[in-house]
Amino acid sequence: MRVFFLVGGTGYGVATDKKHQRFTMPNQAVANFETLMPRLHSPNTGNIIHREAMSRIVACDPKLSTTGYLPGLRAKRDRKLTHDIAYLNQNFDALVLSFANVIKRDPNPGAPESDVPANAHFRRMAMIVRGFGGAVFAFGMGIQDELATDPNTILPGLLDLLQALNEKAAVLAVRGQTTEGWLHSIGITKAVALGCPSLFVNPSATSAIAPLKVSGKLRLASAGRLTRKGMAEKRLQPLLHLAAQSDMDYIYQNDALGLRNSTGGVGYNYLTGELAHAPMAQREARISGQTAVFQRHYLFNNPDIWRGYAGSRDAYIGDRFHGGVAFLQAGRPAGFVYRDARVRELTGYLGLPAFQTDEVLASTPAKILEVINDGLPTFHRKYSAALEKFVTTCTTAGLPLVCGPQYA
Repeated sequence: MRVFFLVGGTGYGVATDKKHQRFTMPNQAVANFETLMPRLHSPNTGNIIHREAMSRIVACDPKLSTTGYLPGLRAKRDRKLTHDIAYLNQNFDALVLSFANVIKRDPNPGAPESDVPANAHFRRMAMIVRGFGGAVFAFGMGIQDELATDPNTILPGLLDLLQALNEKAAVLAVRGQTTEGWLHSIGITKAVALGCPSLFVNPSATSAIAPLKVSGKLRLASAGRLTRKGMAEKRLQPLLHLAAQSDMDYIYQNDALGLRNSTGGVGYNYLTGELAHAPMAQREARISGQTAVFQRHYLFNNPDIWRGYAGSRDAYIGDRFHGGVAFLQAGRPAGFVYRDARVRELTGYLGLPAFQTDEVLASTPAKILEVINDGLPTFHRKYSAALEKFVTTCTTAGLPLVCGPQYA
């Protein structure tokens, strides 16, 4: 099967050649954050964990399949998509779309569509879905916030895309029951809750996650929002609280954007993902108003390096969902501090341990890890069922996978 894996949502860029839309360059050698910044695949590096998931697990012809983007989707103004659709129809049997939390409230309800550029992007995607003659599969859609049961709540362009997928997609997979229920309520009845595909990238390791021995000095990792806004919203304090009592590293995602104006630059090891400790510790102290407590600071632009690092730690406790998924993929337990609907939906689907801010502030790393340990039987039961549902749904619809219960 020749598959075009289209990066469907916003927030992730791919280096492609003009003719084939294929990746053409590896991650380049860089020595500091300033040279890394323009080479990041996404301003929020957590996107690399879910954006590449389907291309890892679909049993496609690797020589004739590709991950990429289409020139027509980048257009700043209306343009015909004839060339893009013809290219897909001539070269591919299936179109796999990957999304994230794209279902959001219309920021300007009632305003002209042209006032919101995303409308045109979604409209063009809908045209591609309707014009492609092969099989269409969509994965990973989720709700950003709670929404009223009214299709006019979201962007009209997004509604058009959802309707196109409801008409054409062999699978329209969403992240959880909340998103599934809302889409059904507005007539998108093909939506089915399958979780995030990134959860099924390495089922043998994820299924084998074992309880930790909560003794000694455990090696932990975290991710969140190490910014002044994160402090103001009290999202950073729980992580600082845990780090002060343990050997905990910090992994930057889009909060690394604050490093752009760092005086003197910040050194970076592109093969390990580690940022120079001294300037990062100083920055942490300025933001938190206390002595730095994170032992090391990381930023990953390569998912395999991220997972390799995750395998060297004992557990993850953080405020970023896909930051934690990298650890689950590596076979390490994870707990999630949450404040918004999307993280609660994603953790709830698999019974992953989730903690509110006050719960963490009133606890210790050892007690949090005990809760994570106690939740593993529920997680394993739900994960096994979710994996089987994911595989069965895809294969029944004609999308073969290289992952499955037999690998768990």
